[in-house]
Amino acid sequence: MASTPTRDYGSSDLAPGSWIILKSMVYARTLINRDKVMGENNVYQHIHGLGIGPDFLGHVIEEDRTTGFLLKYIQNFRIAESRDLDLCRKVLSKLHALGIVHGNISKWNFLVDDNDTRVTIVDFGQSKRGLPEDLEAEMKLLPVKLQETYPRTTDLDDQPIWESDPFTLHGNPVFSEEFKEPSDLA
Repeated sequence: MASTPTRDYGSSDLAPGSWIILKSMVYARTLINRDKVMGENNVYQHIHGLGIGPDFLGHVIEEDRTTGFLLKYIQNFRIAESRDLDLCRKVLSKLHALGIVHGNISKWNFLVDDNDTRVTIVDFGQSKRGLPEDLEAEMKLLPVKLQETYPRTTDLDDQPIWESDPFTLHGNPVFSEEFKEPSDLA
């Protein structure tokens, strides 16, 4: 659980009673990884409140520049399986309706709540704006991805996922939208 400093050097509850996730460029050692973190930040802002990903709580700002973001931790979940295909399609369709390709639709990025009624997508570090054929191809790949028994370490071109150039993975630029304050997204 976390509290954030306020102007008065006190603290305020960011997500009372909840754990939070901090994703920061401090740990992104290369410019490519920093671009991924900022692209992921933009996606989380863009989908905030739409029932697609975890709750976006805000930016981490150091010396007047955004260096990361905070998300509400998802509790009581399990990793998606083949039997969750309809729920996964439903949430992925919401993302695709925004013109966004996830870019890494492994089963480990689809979290099913403990009531088996809702799926949350995580890990938007490879997300991009997509053409209709990109969105369709990703949706067709979903049933196969939900059957995987181990995490992939390469993308579709057998390039290591963690070292792939985000500018060439899908031929589209990294997802980028204007930064918005969380209050503007509601």
